[in-house]
Amino acid sequence: MTFPNTPPDGINPIDGLDPEQIALLLLASIAFEELGLAHIINAEAEKLQGAIGTLVDENGDPINPLIQAGSLAELLAANREVEKMLRTVIKKEMLLQFKFENILEFLSTTSSTTTTETTTTTTTTTETTTTTETTTTTETTTTTETTTTTETTTTTETTTTETTTETTTETTTETTTTETTTETTTETTTTETTTETTTETTTETTTSTTETTTTTTNDPCDCSVGFTFSQTGLVGQSTVTTLSPARVISGGAGDTLTMTVDVCGGCTSDGNFLSYTYTKPAPQPITQNFTADSATITVEECLFDELGVVIGLVVSGQGAATGSGSGHVGADPVFFTLRLVESNAITFEIRLNESDVVPAYSGVHTPTSLSFDVGECS
Repeated sequence: MTFPNTPPDGINPIDGLDPEQIALLLLASIAFEELGLAHIINAEAEKLQGAIGTLVDENGDPINPLIQAGSLAELLAANREVEKMLRTVIKKEMLLQFKFENILEFLSTTSSTTTTETTTTTTTTTETTTTTETTTTTETTTTTETTTTTETTTTTETTTTETTTETTTETTTETTTTETTTETTTETTTTETTTETTTETTTETTTSTTETTTTTTNDPCDCSVGFTFSQTGLVGQSTVTTLSPARVISGGAGDTLTMTVDVCGGCTSDGNFLSYTYTKPAPQPITQNFTADSATITVEECLFDELGVVIGLVVSGQGAATGSGSGHVGADPVFFTLRLVESNAITFEIRLNESDVVPAYSGVHTPTSLSFDVGECS
């Protein structure tokens, strides 16, 4: 089977792509690797069917009788070869898991750039013509009549004044009549104003470039969980992987897992406790013990379902690891990560150095006798 080129030939996979598109390409590469591993697993399954004699065609006849095991020793040898290949597949699956988690962390970083360019042109033309013509005609007529006698009597009206004065000696009369006519004509012409204004304004604004990088991290929260349990018999419920030497250990009928977890993100260090013990008997014995330093226990993240209900948490810190058998970790201090998901999914990892990508010890357990609930976050 061949795989398509992603991206097609002649296209630079990075040039012109934003971070989200690059992340999608990385996710596609994981999917292709998973598909390849699926073909390998299928081939190993057919190898076992051929050795047992159950790999047949449509008519029920063996496809290749020559590969059928002739004895129990040959059948066990074929089984060992299949087991080696599946161990390699599991190691590859772990690397793909780390790669997937790194991509998710990469997606939580966003970058935005904004550029604003403004050009404004204003043209104003004003033309004003004013013509004023004024014609004023004023006609005034004033008539004044005055009569004076010795006896004094005074009467005043708006346009006519009459005065009479009377004394012991009678008869003195004086009359004055004044008539005035005034005519005024004013003509004013010619006030013409022409104004032309042209204004051109060009405003160019560049350099509003803002680059913001926001990294979303999970602040410690106050989720809490507490339980103590021990179970013997972990067939199909446990997988342990060690780094030195590289081993993949499947749960067996005699395996025992014991844990005590009392973690509260909002509590003081005195309120936190965590211990872990995994034991597998012969023929491939291993015992791994771990006790956390209460002062270093931190709730790194609260896990939620699609409805926003808390269903798990991630705890980290330091502690002391002891044990025996091939692949166990024995050191103080070491760095641990514990991931709990309701109601019984456990992933426990030990790293010799905090920056190590691959843990020295990893245990994935789903014990049937364990059930716990994670408290709400504030």
